[in-house]
Amino acid sequence: PYTTLFRSWAATIVDGLDTLYIMGMIDEFEDALKALEKINFSKPNAERVPIFEITIRYLGGLLGAWDISGHRYPILIKKATELGEFLYGAFNTESGIPVPYYWWEREVDGPMKGDNGVLVAQIASLSLELIRLSQVTGNLKYADAVQKITDQLDKMQMKSSLPGMWPSQVDCEGPKLAFSTSSYTLGAFAGEPQIPLYWSYLFANITPRLCL
Repeated sequence: PYTTLFRSWAATIVDGLDTLYIMGMIDEFEDALKALEKINFSKPNAERVPIFEITIRYLGGLLGAWDISGHRYPILIKKATELGEFLYGAFNTESGIPVPYYWWEREVDGPMKGDNGVLVAQIASLSLELIRLSQVTGNLKYADAVQKITDQLDKMQMKSSLPGMWPSQVDCEGPKLAFSTSSYTLGAFAGEPQIPLYWSYLFANITPRLCL
């Protein structure tokens, strides 16, 4: 439905922008952009925000629409930047790996504590959107933030109990990423991030070498 909400940010509208344009529904696309102007991406209507879902659905939707529409609608980059600034706050941890769920209203003295039992997909599937945001804005801090994740995954990839694979969950509580399980999957959780990492490498050529 047109008005479906996700953290009060109208997920259906944002996630469907590129589809509207591809289908030639330009009037509907521009109507959606008018609705987009009213969304405040710096203040969700929720205490806890899932960083993975917000990145792939909203930031991916905005940047995808920006590219597919020929870079003709500045509101898309304005809102992508607004959302990127919000997401950037989740990377304020000792390791630089974002918390999977961001309690954005809580005041902290120094870096936030990372989580244990984090699905690899939650941290390793953010690269494509954040790298693209750096490219279109010229602000490298988004790509630098996600690079800290891929650097640590790169260092740990051959140290798992199944060298060359990451387990489904990782420990992000300390200063460096560690493995918290010996469970592996080939689909969701651990296998899923391979695709965005691969496309990030082809797209930007700045992702570290990973055994994909």
